[in-house]
Amino acid sequence: MPRKSRENPVVRLFILNHVTDHKHDISTLTARTFRLSRNSVNGYLRRLEAQGVLTGAGATRARTYALANFVEREFHYEVAPGLAEHRIWQQDIRPLLDGVATNVVDLCRYGITEMVNNVVDHSESSSCRIAIKRNAVCIGMTVEDSGVGIFEKIKRARKLEDARHALLELLKGKLTTDPERHTGEGIFFTSLMFDTFAIHSGTLLYYSKIREGDGAGRLSEVEEAQAFAGTSVGMDIRVDTARTTRQIFDRFTAEDADGIPRFPKTRVPVHLARFHQVSRLEAGSPAGESLARYEIEPLVARSQARRLLARLDQFSDIVFDFQGVTEIGPAFADEIFRVFQREHPEIRIRAENTAAQVSRVLARVEKGQPA
Repeated sequence: MPRKSRENPVVRLFILNHVTDHKHDISTLTARTFRLSRNSVNGYLRRLEAQGVLTGAGATRARTYALANFVEREFHYEVAPGLAEHRIWQQDIRPLLDGVATNVVDLCRYGITEMVNNVVDHSESSSCRIAIKRNAVCIGMTVEDSGVGIFEKIKRARKLEDARHALLELLKGKLTTDPERHTGEGIFFTSLMFDTFAIHSGTLLYYSKIREGDGAGRLSEVEEAQAFAGTSVGMDIRVDTARTTRQIFDRFTAEDADGIPRFPKTRVPVHLARFHQVSRLEAGSPAGESLARYEIEPLVARSQARRLLARLDQFSDIVFDFQGVTEIGPAFADEIFRVFQREHPEIRIRAENTAAQVSRVLARVEKGQPA
């Protein structure tokens, strides 16, 4: 009677966690990492294929592997009176997450319902599309509309200089174009709940990946041909995450004397303040036709600091995240960490992820040296 193969769950998990980035050499990588023979590793790969967890293509050493989506669904809705995000969740999305840990289901529920609510109340769109993909490692969800576009909507409502500043305001939290009905917390919290979070609207694409519990986001501009007419929000989360909605809320909320939750804390991605809009002729464009483009400007001026500080007097605890910022000017730092702090002594201000030059400038401000 043939001996049954003994499978190491650590090896299996390693394959699942690395196959996306090593679809061509996952067998070699696994064999080298665990000092296994290629035949032994190929046994794991064959079993994962047979179980429907992986898909394979090609033969022998040229064979490639990918995670198999065992859930892949799309839903289309007309945005009209009566469309309710909780019904969409209960009737269409929740049944696709059977067997998923409760904390992950809660995170997905928050993300879906908040993003659908934004479509219904803010997008000015007539339609909404939701796509769900699920494999053995993660759940991916997309919510799209064909409306005015989230960055453009905020830019107009707040009379901002350009759409990139709209993203900065959005990620501070407490920003809404309908304050009578919304607190402006949905995107702020959602962006911190998921392993990856992306917003594509117009030619702007924002993408963040969880880093020690925070979103290390970056903003890029795509070509006009790749522009998204409306807003597309993508959210991915690992099925084995230990993160909970309560953990995220507790980091940024507190109860007042009456036991009512407030949102006194925020984390400001300073690098988003570096962008400004310029207009220039696009190569090959008809004479006189200018297209908006964005350039990075150094953070040196008090006016830039005041732009960054807009609405922050609504918070009592502010972290300025300098990730991706290598240099700042003394006047910029002085406006935030001396002038603003002096005007608002009740607000706690901190700087994190500071490069060497940034730390030196902040130290000068702290010592009261003139800008």
